[in-house]
Amino acid sequence: MSDAKLTITPLGGLGEIGLNCQLWETSRGVVMVDCGLMFPSDEHLGVDVLIPHFGAVKAVKDNLLGIVLTHGHEDHIGALPWIVPELRGTTIYGSPFTLALVEHKLKERGLSDCVSLRPVQPEEMVTLGDMTFHFFPVCHSIPQGYALGVETPVGRIVLTGDFKIDPHPLAGSGTDIKLFRRFAGRKGVKLLMSDSTNVEREGRSLTEREVQNSLDKVFAQAPGRIVITLFSSHIQRIQEVFDLAEKYGRTILIDLHTVPLSQNGFDNGGISGVCKWAQNPDEVEFVLGVLERLAKRYGHRKGLFGIQPLNEPVTENMWETMDVQNRYAPADPELAKGSAPITMEFLRKFYLEAYDRISTYMPKEKYVVLHDGFELMAWKDFMQEEKYSNVILDTHQYLMVAEARGCSQTIEGYLKYVREELEPQITEMEKYFPVICGEWCLFNSLACGCDTKGGQSVLNGVEGSERESLSTEEKKEIYATLAKAQLELWDKCSGYFYWSYKLLTDTVNTPGWIGWDSWDLGRCVDFGWFPAGKGEK
Repeated sequence: MSDAKLTITPLGGLGEIGLNCQLWETSRGVVMVDCGLMFPSDEHLGVDVLIPHFGAVKAVKDNLLGIVLTHGHEDHIGALPWIVPELRGTTIYGSPFTLALVEHKLKERGLSDCVSLRPVQPEEMVTLGDMTFHFFPVCHSIPQGYALGVETPVGRIVLTGDFKIDPHPLAGSGTDIKLFRRFAGRKGVKLLMSDSTNVEREGRSLTEREVQNSLDKVFAQAPGRIVITLFSSHIQRIQEVFDLAEKYGRTILIDLHTVPLSQNGFDNGGISGVCKWAQNPDEVEFVLGVLERLAKRYGHRKGLFGIQPLNEPVTENMWETMDVQNRYAPADPELAKGSAPITMEFLRKFYLEAYDRISTYMPKEKYVVLHDGFELMAWKDFMQEEKYSNVILDTHQYLMVAEARGCSQTIEGYLKYVREELEPQITEMEKYFPVICGEWCLFNSLACGCDTKGGQSVLNGVEGSERESLSTEEKKEIYATLAKAQLELWDKCSGYFYWSYKLLTDTVNTPGWIGWDSWDLGRCVDFGWFPAGKGEK
């Protein structure tokens, strides 16, 4: 009887979405399969990410033969920066696209020299100790995902990775069942480990063509602006949206919302508490390269309105106003060291370079949209030459920021700010650029019933209201009055967009979050605070 043995130890990914990580161990060594993180749920206040417990990895690191990755989603590769420093000299195997994501993830944390990256092509084989890994392409929402067929001392094993059966995908390869049959052969497979998300739901997953047909109906019927959310890695879905926009005469603005090492340190700025992108020339060049590729790919598409090179870069004044380093707890305290605001000098230089890179591939009838860095009046002398006639200035105006700058928390105070401070600025800047208010909402401390200190919440250690302090009619009067005043102002500029953010919290009944419902445009309309159909122009 053979004494061959294989131990598979899951460190996460069982009964949960995320933390996918396994150790495969034989007498010849150990292979780690995937290394993912998990995003926290509501009960993990102040926690940015969850990672596997790596004690088991550290215990066998001297016998580690390599790391094999199925695909590039965060729940399969996101925890690598936390363990890679312990695994110097290790080789990581995966598809070219997956390793490109890993490479950048490690590079931004200064870990590039710790490990080697070995791209693997579809149906290629890699032998590690006495295990041989076969890489089978599968259909997923990210390019170049693999299932693993593994020859081991105890028999053949299949790990599917994330996949769906789509025989006719719109792009890329489908999941080829024949490859699995061929691998199993006459002896069959000893063990199948399969992605099981939604496996208990009846029916079958929609194919991408069916998804496209559903989106088509939305585009055909929606009277106003359409907001679509998707994984940034789902490149094909982006293509589908462009195709539908063109079919129905709509246009798309591409917004580079976050950059590596963050341009602001905000909790929605890529990595909380970190603002070091502008200090790193390699990362700046990387972003310029991304913009260039976007312009090259979509610049001549009929459905493109324009490209926004950077969302909400934080300059010195806003850095102090928002108290960024104290307001946003660092997701990575070590990485956060040295964080600082972006200088206006840098931002101007970056915008000039970005414009030149984009305009190489984009005709003049398409727009380049520049965020003002929360310094609306600082751009009078910028890009005034005829060359830049297709530039739009984007400003984000929230009453909570006005509060942080000293605006009194009264209806009169807010109205004075809108009409006597903001309106003259908008009017003045319209002489130099078309100005759009790309983000605004009704949220304010007065309606919340407590001082939010510029929109800070329990997540920032600021206690919110425990109960409603205003009547329904009082709240309606506050919001309706401020909605009317702001809409009148936005009608004087070149466009606006209400930033609707649906909090995953019961903002009506949860102590500390009472009053935060004004972030949700749907609720504002339902409660009579905001006129229906006026959220954008």
